Amino acid sequence: MNSCLEEQRTARKPVDAEQLLARLERYGKILSFSSTAAFVRHYLEKYKQKLILVRNNADRARLLDFLALQREQTAEKRGRLPL
Repeated sequence: MNSCLEEQRTARKPVDAEQLLARLERYGKILSFSSTAAFVRHYLEKYKQKLILVRNNADRARLLDFLALQREQTAEKRGRLPL
C-alpha cells in the first residue's frame, strides 16, 4: 500500500487506462483513484447506448422528465396508476 501511495504522490500526469490496469494488477483492489475524462470515455465506450450523461441542470431536468414518463408508461402497461 505504501508503495502504491508513493507512486501516486510522485506521478506527474493523471493516470491513463493502461497505467491504472497495471497498478490494479500490482496492488490489487486496494486502489482508489479519480478518473480522468479520457479514462471514463474509454471505459464506458461499450455502454454508450445505455449511458446518459448529465452535465448540467438542464440535462438533469430532461433526465428526470424522461424517467417520469418511463415510469408512467410502465404503470399504464401494468394497469396501475402512476405515483
